[in-house]
Amino acid sequence: MCTYEDGVDTSNNRTQLDKDRLSWELKPSSAAEPFSDPPENASPEKLETYIFENDTDAGALTRGQIATYLTEITARQHRTHAFLVFMTDTNARFLRADRTGIVVSRSFNYRTNSRLLVEFLWRFSQVPDVTRGLDPTVRVASVEEEELAREKLSEWAPDEFRAVVVLQVPDVDDKRGFREVIAWGSMSDAHSLTGRATRGWPVYDLKEEKVAFLKDSWRSLLPHLDKESSILKELTDAKVRNVPKYICGDDVGQTTRTQEFVGKVWKAGPTSESAVITRSHHRLLTDLVGRRILKFDSSRQLMQAIYDAYLGMFYFIPGRDVVIDQWYSSYRCTFDLRDSSSGYKRRKHPPFFGGNWYFE
Repeated sequence: MCTYEDGVDTSNNRTQLDKDRLSWELKPSSAAEPFSDPPENASPEKLETYIFENDTDAGALTRGQIATYLTEITARQHRTHAFLVFMTDTNARFLRADRTGIVVSRSFNYRTNSRLLVEFLWRFSQVPDVTRGLDPTVRVASVEEEELAREKLSEWAPDEFRAVVVLQVPDVDDKRGFREVIAWGSMSDAHSLTGRATRGWPVYDLKEEKVAFLKDSWRSLLPHLDKESSILKELTDAKVRNVPKYICGDDVGQTTRTQEFVGKVWKAGPTSESAVITRSHHRLLTDLVGRRILKFDSSRQLMQAIYDAYLGMFYFIPGRDVVIDQWYSSYRCTFDLRDSSSGYKRRKHPPFFGGNWYFE
């Protein structure tokens, strides 16, 4: 079930995940309860090893449904976090999700203790959009900006309806501290709720008045990892070939909060490696709008792309991280695992970085 702002037209489409402000998952009975609460008087030692996830088939299915809804909502919208209310015929619990994980409240009986549910809904209705999880650095495009998008970005028009939006990209050379770009159809979407959640758009740069490429991700704040924008700026300044040219970019100023609750005394269950990682929202604007290396018309084009990638000093060439231009020259487009500290070769591969490895 979705919760909309007043004025959203649902006459033709009742399910509009791009406009959902608060999600609900409703089950007719507690048999589908996805979680099992520990006793209220459980000791810290018991809580640490307590298995919080309900191991029934129905419970696993419900957890999968919740994860799918939250993944889709955070892919359709520009969010820093999202809330969901889970309800059975007698009980309810609240969930808060971001790119590090999900915080789940203890279940309560809303038939005998409705105050908790009423207070949560009242508070949710009173707080601003940024507290509800909407990204304040993204706004809906004006009529003129939407016309610009349809003119300049028509080559990448989405197959399904997607709103035209304007995003802020950090720019130290702009007196406002950012520049604005228009985005419409994406070339890649986040297919996971947690992790980097990388998204990429061909965008129209309102400052330079030309098409560019915007990469949006939630980078790990592990101390030995550099910002991708800093890495690409360094490579651009050094005139390294076969890498996209850096225009601007940096951290947006938003971080995850799930990791803050890992050490709380009330937390139940073991802690995964990824749950302790702080992630920061990062945007990077480059000059190249490429195509995937997997799309080629001949073996010559493929070999040319691989040759160029090696010239760019990339000993490992994952297909999803290399793009080609209209002349079939290849460019690597992922640099967020460079380890500039000593001992990088001995460092353990970090969680949620499947396919990519440290490089120097």
